[in-house]
Amino acid sequence: MSADFMMTQLQETIKTAIQTRLWSDILPPASFYFSALPILLLLVGGLVTMILGVFKTEAEKPCYPSWYVAVFVTFAAAAMAIFSRVTTPKAFLGSGVLIDDISRTSFIVIAIGTLFTLMASSMTKVGKQLLRSELLTLILFSSAGLMVMCSAGEFLSFFIGLELTS
Repeated sequence: MSADFMMTQLQETIKTAIQTRLWSDILPPASFYFSALPILLLLVGGLVTMILGVFKTEAEKPCYPSWYVAVFVTFAAAAMAIFSRVTTPKAFLGSGVLIDDISRTSFIVIAIGTLFTLMASSMTKVGKQLLRSELLTLILFSSAGLMVMCSAGEFLSFFIGLELTS
């Protein structure tokens, strides 16, 4: 009976240690997710536009719901980058991601540039024909990759952003 009790206690101790290490050591703090919210919004928006393209009935026509999602997500990413404040530079994931005023300013420039690109592409006849969900997904993923490159603190993070951009 005492061996079973000891085994149960050991299992509970190991489970608690793993959960504590996961939450405190491996996963970044909540401030990281708030600081990286423009990147995360663009990535999720890219996935949503990709999924919306699957349900489109005619492949050769523009997908306006995807365009609306892309514009909304890009506007939200720009707003989050504008309204977020960085008092001191912060390093997350070791030193892989650096969030400071320079990266925040680059987030703003990239998000507004992407928003202008989406708006300008919808104003011409040729641009309207190119508004398919594949192009919109590529634009959002590429913008997210540019943001990752601008906030990279290590070469590996920069390389991941470069691959996502290309």
